[in-house]
Formats: sequence, C-alpha cells, structure tokens
Amino acid sequence: MRFFMFLVLLFSLMAPLLGVVRLLELFKVLRTPVRAIARLLAGPAAVIGKAQPLRLQEAPLSGRPCAWYSVAVQRVDLQGRGKRTTASGETLYQGASETPLHIDDGTGQLLVALAGAQVDVGNAYTYEWKAGQALPPRLAAFVDQYGLPRGDERSTLSFYEKRIETGRQIYARGFCSRKPADVQGALARFDPPVQAEDQAVLRDGPGESDQVYLSVGDRGAVTRKLMLQSALLLTIGPLVTVTLGYLMFFARE
Repeated sequence: MRFFMFLVLLFSLMAPLLGVVRLLELFKVLRTPVRAIARLLAGPAAVIGKAQPLRLQEAPLSGRPCAWYSVAVQRVDLQGRGKRTTASGETLYQGASETPLHIDDGTGQLLVALAGAQVDVGNAYTYEWKAGQALPPRLAAFVDQYGLPRGDERSTLSFYEKRIETGRQIYARGFCSRKPADVQGALARFDPPVQAEDQAVLRDGPGESDQVYLSVGDRGAVTRKLMLQSALLLTIGPLVTVTLGYLMFFARE
C-alpha cells in the first residue's frame, strides 16, 4: 500500500512538469505554420502528409509493416507476502527505429531524420506475460535476441510497441535543411546505405529543445491533443497531491 501511495505521489508531483512540457510543445505547433513541401524554405518548418518508409521494415513485436516503431519491455517483481508485499519495476529494453522516412503531401516528398525525434503516438500493441505462461514466438525471439532476464515465478513482463504505419497521415515539425551534408547524414542511418534524390531534410534545429516532433493526424488534431494533455496534467497533479495529503493526514489521526 505504501509503495502504491508513493507511486501516486510521485506522479502527482511530476504531472505539472509534464503538463508544462506539453504546453511548450503546443506553443511550438501554433507558432510554426504548415507549408506545402514544394514551397518549404530552410529554417523552422511544419508539414502534413503521408508517411512512406524508404525501406520496408517490420515492427519487432507485432510483425506489422511500418514506417517507424519503438519498443519498450518492463519487468515488475514482487517481494514479500501478504501486507508486506512490495513491487519493484525496471525497464529492460527501450529502443526505436532511427532510419528516416519520407512524408508525401502530394506536392513533393520530404526526408525526415528520426534519430532522437519526439514521436507522439500511442501504444499500438501491448502484451503482459506472467511466469508459467508461454510467450508468443515473436516476443520469445525478441527476449532471447537481447538477452532480457525473465525474472522468477513472481515476475511480470510488459511489452509495448508504438508504430507509424505506412500511408498514415502525420504532422511533422522540425528544422528544414537543404545542406547536402545533412541529407547524406540522415541517409547514412541505413545499413547498407540507401540511395535517394532528396534535396532537403527535416531535422533537429540548432537549439536543444528544437527536436523533430511527429504525431498522427493533422495540425488541428495535434493541437487538440496537446491542449487536452496539458490541461489534464496541470489540473490532476495538484488535485491528487492535495487529496493524498488529506488522506494521509487523517490516517494518522
């Protein structure tokens, strides 16, 4: 119980900070106009189009073809018995595809560098495994490939996969560069290298906070999502903190 209350308290303290981060991202979206790829100039830019992979790839857990994916594997271990049961968790693996993709808006294609990008999409695949159960073949192969420890009989593994499917409409904001070195630097992420005739790339900007941002949908959908997320985080955090403090105070009485 104490561990659960600690987690709730930790979330309530972090929620306002996360809300501010979402709010700052919203301001960036609002101040960066969306332009057609054919009329993009060097500098801060935002585009909307369909995601197209430069090379076919599969998401590791689901096996679905996609333009981008990320994977996270977490383990929770239980210790103790009865009221003294505690839980400890750790992230065993976290990684994402860094190979670039194309965005096609009908006026042209734009190369998007994904190394270090902030991709704001929800989980498309989740799976929870408990000791004694058989892991699906793809998940078992993934665990064996990266040598992930499965824990003991009281451990639980949680698998999370996010992806952007081919042809999905996405919003992308970043820094448009027409320097050949930047274009070739993005293409060098492929092994073996891929040949493309791109003249521009959407990449991280010169500032530390000017990283590439991608989300599913058009600019309106992204704006509404960020507004809702920031409002909830900025409101829920303080409310949970006050409520938890109230309960803890009366628990001592």
